[in-house]
Amino acid sequence: MYGIIDNEDQWNKIQVRFLEKHMYFTKSAKKLRKAKKEEYLTVVKAKLKDSHSA
Repeated sequence: MYGIIDNEDQWNKIQVRFLEKHMYFTKSAKKLRKAKKEEYLTVVKAKLKDSHSA
């Protein structure tokens, strides 16, 4: 788990796990950042789906 990341799929899986667990606490952070986080999560999940279907 800890150490060198061998490929982009491993990196993307780590990112998905982090983003799904991450929460913003303040009203301002939720307002300013949550939408972009969800957008990025969608992009990363799409990359993983594409790499598995190739």
